[in-house]
Amino acid sequence: MRSPRSRKDKGYVPRAKSFSVLDLKRKRTNIPLLLKLVSSMAIVDHKRPKKRRDCINGLRPCPYVGCRYHLFLDVSSSGSLILNFPDKDVWEIGDTCALDVADQNCKSTLEEVGMYMNFTRERARQIEKQAMTKIREELREAREMGKELERMRDRRKRLAR
Repeated sequence: MRSPRSRKDKGYVPRAKSFSVLDLKRKRTNIPLLLKLVSSMAIVDHKRPKKRRDCINGLRPCPYVGCRYHLFLDVSSSGSLILNFPDKDVWEIGDTCALDVADQNCKSTLEEVGMYMNFTRERARQIEKQAMTKIREELREAREMGKELERMRDRRKRLAR
């Protein structure tokens, strides 16, 4: 069995940290982490971009940590905050926007995807597999709907005669 990597190992990447908002309010134990997060959010004079075309040539690293495409912070479906790179500040991350990464690399390896999202190659493979399964299901449903529409058109033509 493989031993877990320690901080001294060359390829060590700290795991993402998740914080429940309620837990943060109750315990107040993660105040230094919150201060780090707030200090990472740059205050900028101009308005936050509304569309992709507004931010293509914008500031980099992107100061809008609250953007859904920002790689520094995520919010889970339960409302928990997830710091993808708990050991770094926003300006220490190479690429901060998932849309920029998608524009640069049309074909990324699973290791590159894992590096951007701070998870392992295996986890990237699992997510890719889940996405492909979902796409196949949607395509199958769309084909079935198309066949059903074709049947309805045929019935309508027969009734019209």
